[in-house]
Amino acid sequence: GADGALPLTHPDLRTLAADLWKEILKWTESGAGASHGRSLGLFKADVQTPQTFGWAGRSKAPRGLEPDFPICEWAFVPMSDLLLTVAEGIVGITSEGIFADNFPGHQRFTVEEFYEKVEKLGTKPSKP
Repeated sequence: GADGALPLTHPDLRTLAADLWKEILKWTESGAGASHGRSLGLFKADVQTPQTFGWAGRSKAPRGLEPDFPICEWAFVPMSDLLLTVAEGIVGITSEGIFADNFPGHQRFTVEEFYEKVEKLGTKPSKP
């Protein structure tokens, strides 16, 4: 029901996590978070080709990608860690999905509805 967990694969949750990740990247590129930028390199995608390992007879596409597929910048985005850090004490994650500390019967908004509501209040979040 509406009071249950939201699956971690839900499109709105994925959108929210992607937007949060983009905001963190902006922060690390600015002066405030510049010292943390190197740490995020752990999550960068590996763009080695088969030639790196001497497999010259095989495809020249980066490992795990289709030949014409654009190269990914990030291999892994720590969505669960981001949400637990930013919403510490408000959200929790179990095998069922993500829960929020809400009152029973609360109204769940989509990400787009949230952005619209915040924009109307005049505190527009910077949508990446």
